[in-house]
Amino acid sequence: MESIYHSRIEGTKNLVEFMANPLYRPEALISASATGFYGDSGTINVDERSDGGDGFLAQVASDWEESAKAAEKLGIRTTIVRNGHVIGNGGLIAAIRPLMKIKLIPQTGKPQACLPWIHQEDLVNLYHLIMEEPRAPGVVNAVSPHITTVGEFYRTLATLSSSMLIKIPEQLVEFGLKNLAKEMAFSQCVRSEAVSSRYTFKYPTINSALNEVLGR
Repeated sequence: MESIYHSRIEGTKNLVEFMANPLYRPEALISASATGFYGDSGTINVDERSDGGDGFLAQVASDWEESAKAAEKLGIRTTIVRNGHVIGNGGLIAAIRPLMKIKLIPQTGKPQACLPWIHQEDLVNLYHLIMEEPRAPGVVNAVSPHITTVGEFYRTLATLSSSMLIKIPEQLVEFGLKNLAKEMAFSQCVRSEAVSSRYTFKYPTINSALNEVLGR
């Protein structure tokens, strides 16, 4: 957990300190963060105007963002992008693929919990838009416009891959993730008010995103 914290906060602080030199000062800093900033929101929708939540991951995200915002004092336009789970060739899908080959989908977490996500192509396009937009918001939630639950995600993945769902016992999840197991199961019903009027998603639904990733 210590390495997770320092790799993000210290790395960003060092980058901003480097930018203090006028010779290496960019026009803008687009800094990644995560929807973990909101902690466990339960069934309550949160957006860019919402306060941060509690827990280790929320604290990491909050301190990470503060480190990046120091660039504003240098006159650098700064935007924080809070990424949801990225649906693409890596991440969660990559971890599941080995079992998908034998037609099994391991399901973790509470089915009713909200799962913030974004397709990898939409994420890249969103970053590109923010870089080019001189009046980009200070904070952007990089999440799809349709809120999806954990259960819906796994059921859709199982259907599209013609696989069977298997529920992973919480004890195994806790063994693998240790202290982060509880926080990884948080429900985060995240929306993006900042993106809604600026960007049209190519993959707005979990069905369209998974269809593309699975090559259907």
